[in-house]
Amino acid sequence: MQTAKEYTLQQKEEYQKQMEAKLQEIDREIQELQAKAQFSAAEMKAETKAEYKQNMEELNKKKQAAAEKLNELESASGKAWEDIKSGVDAAMDDLGKAYDRARSHFN
Repeated sequence: MQTAKEYTLQQKEEYQKQMEAKLQEIDREIQELQAKAQFSAAEMKAETKAEYKQNMEELNKKKQAAAEKLNELESASGKAWEDIKSGVDAAMDDLGKAYDRARSHFN
């Protein structure tokens, strides 16, 4: 029984580290995108600026939601973490899609 419990805990910790690394990578990419946008802001049309601002707001909300799900995962124990995992996966997927939308509007 103890071995199964340890294995589950190990899986949870490994998954959590992977998702934290992914979130950090996306955060770095978001910062790069924001820096590029600030550099090019003078050249953007008002409509493009508005779309970009809206996309960035959505992106930041999705990033916050993913971070919150990761925090839930950290405090989850036993089988509960597997339930939370699907929420983390969905939040990270939403974040990735929001980033792609923001990036495509900027390019």
